[in-house]
Amino acid sequence: MESSRPRDSYRGQSQTPDELVSRIVAYLAQQQTATPEMIRKELVRFTNWGPQRTVKSILRLARDFRSKGNYGRLRCALLAGITYKGQEFLTAFERTGALLSDGQPPKKFGTFLNDLQKAIAKAREPEWHILEQRLKTYQAYHQLTLSVADDGQTAMRLLKTRPRHIIKQVLALANIAFLRAYFAYHVPDDVATVLDEMGEPEDAAQIASLLVSLANKIKPLDSWDLGRPSIGDLNDQNLITLVRCGRALVARHRIAKEVSLFGYDLQHRMAASGDLYIVTPPSSAFEYGMSLGYIRMRIGTGPSVATDKKRSKLIDLMTAAENIFNSNHERIAEIRGANMESRRIRVTLPISSDLYKVLAEIELYDDALRDDHLAQNFLLPLRTPSGEPVVLTQTMTVEEFLRIWRLMQFLSLMDIAALRHYQKIEPTATRNSVVRVIKADDLIEMIAALDVDPERAREFLCLVAANVNSLGYYDLQYRPFLQIAAVDMPEENFRSPMEFVVVPAVVATANVLRNVQIANKIRLADLPQQFVEVVADLLRQHFTLVTINRRVKTTEGATDIDVVLLHNEDLILFECKHSVFPSDPHEVRDAWEDIEKGIRQLQFAASVLADPNRCRAYLAGWFPNRQRPHPTSVRVVPCAISSHRVFSGIHHNGVAIRDYASLSHLATEGIAFMGPVEEDGSTLLRRFRITEAAGFSAADLLNYLSPESRYFKVFAGFMRPVSRLFRVGSLTIAHETYVWHLCVDEWIKYMEATGFHRLPDVAGTMEVPLSLEQVPGDLKQPKEE
Repeated sequence: MESSRPRDSYRGQSQTPDELVSRIVAYLAQQQTATPEMIRKELVRFTNWGPQRTVKSILRLARDFRSKGNYGRLRCALLAGITYKGQEFLTAFERTGALLSDGQPPKKFGTFLNDLQKAIAKAREPEWHILEQRLKTYQAYHQLTLSVADDGQTAMRLLKTRPRHIIKQVLALANIAFLRAYFAYHVPDDVATVLDEMGEPEDAAQIASLLVSLANKIKPLDSWDLGRPSIGDLNDQNLITLVRCGRALVARHRIAKEVSLFGYDLQHRMAASGDLYIVTPPSSAFEYGMSLGYIRMRIGTGPSVATDKKRSKLIDLMTAAENIFNSNHERIAEIRGANMESRRIRVTLPISSDLYKVLAEIELYDDALRDDHLAQNFLLPLRTPSGEPVVLTQTMTVEEFLRIWRLMQFLSLMDIAALRHYQKIEPTATRNSVVRVIKADDLIEMIAALDVDPERAREFLCLVAANVNSLGYYDLQYRPFLQIAAVDMPEENFRSPMEFVVVPAVVATANVLRNVQIANKIRLADLPQQFVEVVADLLRQHFTLVTINRRVKTTEGATDIDVVLLHNEDLILFECKHSVFPSDPHEVRDAWEDIEKGIRQLQFAASVLADPNRCRAYLAGWFPNRQRPHPTSVRVVPCAISSHRVFSGIHHNGVAIRDYASLSHLATEGIAFMGPVEEDGSTLLRRFRITEAAGFSAADLLNYLSPESRYFKVFAGFMRPVSRLFRVGSLTIAHETYVWHLCVDEWIKYMEATGFHRLPDVAGTMEVPLSLEQVPGDLKQPKEE
């Protein structure tokens, strides 16, 4: 029975969308049942606002209802939104995290999900049944939160005991994980066992980041927590327990993002070993495209086969640091607190301001590899086309930032060289030195050796450091410097100086230019437009009729098509999406939403160009004084082209998703090659042509954009579906995904069977930096000040 309150009691009042939505939801919540017909009668009041504004208002209020525990109104807001915009609204609603049980009263929120599931199962309204499977997933996730609840409570208990020295131990484990994986650092068996349980170094960094964030929520971390010199036993049972709790919580957080951001399904089953959770992607194509993108980034990163010998004359920063340390360790390193449990290695820097300037100015092997990697993802913005430096912030260019960062990497590598030197002869001092606490004034003084003024140095530290007083979400790899709180003791007239906790191996391996953009939400100006122009110039090398930035008027408003190519009867529309290649699920979400937006723009434009009269008019304006085919014979081929590889190779809603690296490879070389590298750096490349013999053609381009793309068949034959298992305690998580595996002989057989033309093998030598003995003399013996 409907409420006795007149339905039009607020008609004619001037209201914001939020006020109107709030009134409608309140009215619906008073009813014993709410039907789509009832909701539609209320939704007619939204006619004064557009759909996008209305949806945003419903989402905003739904988040507010959830935070206040008003689940009745949350339910009404959800049903109203689905009635209004169906799957489009449900996707947006899930991405707010409103159906996740994180931070909610477990029993009350579980009852909310169960009651809603029962109501939807009984409902006759077909538009509401899109909720049914999704609610089963959120019920399974709710069970997962209950499964790891004890881990969360245990972690908080261990993190409350001050001083929180256990956090410094966690950071030490993260640093040692990177040292072991990337710097051939010997690790005792007992510590190695703990690291094996943590997983890859990047997994260890995620665990450390989460635990730092949890500890900081209790009370901001300070030098009392992290200043104790002795690291202590890294096989301590409390530390192992905390790490295991961190692993479970990281796994839960990741699943929460996959479920809410991308629509993954989650099932809960009971197995003989305990709880089993099965994570299934929204579609096999989605998971395949994401997995293939990461695989291609890995196999496309690192040293390339030399076509000339220039780079073999370069040194790498690691070699320079190790050589300088080995030649000068008696002068620059000492053991402080000898014979004490708290003894540690002290490295006295700076050695020479002249040395810092030399290191900042010379070309290094590291730069060549970095530039190769960034260029593949169109992230190499050191200079604008006019030759001007690219600005990172209002007062700092990208070049200036990288120059200072090289010094930070060098100092970290010197620290690592010291650890490697002393690890056998002074294991206790070495263990106590894997995490550094450095005064801000000392860091600024070292940066000043590059003729950088103190204000610029502080700005640099703000870009790469997280502050515990405003920490929020924290990722150690994005901000490897952690500014800790000061210890203030007025009765002693003491306040500790500003200090940073530094994990040297993370600094040394950080993909800093990418990470600093993500961490600080920086978007480099000009790069998106440069990306459009580069794609167009690449196509102009092979096709005559190419134009950029063309506007099409659609029923949804005007939209711009970045690159338009006309060849015979084919009209190819490219929507160029430039973004930093993703790593964290939130970044993947941003990249995917960017691609989704581009696909919608292409679909709107394609629908307009399907009209022969409008197509004729547009072609006349885009390609004046050119011979054009009759519009009725034009075939429109849309493509969303991304600056990175993730999701490339799949089709979404009938639109091809492709990437700059693969298009550039086809258009400029068109050869696939494979060959193992021998110990001496030599390799024998087996090569196949994957374009027509005469070079990149229209047929090659159309095939590349088709669902049967020959280019992506090179990878498809070796992608295998797997269930990747994660275990912690009695909890098992099975993630349905893909892996890539091949050997050269299998690859050759596959390429021949697929019909690719084999080319002669080519011998090559892998580029390697100079050895220690080849380092220039001015870097071997730095001058004393």
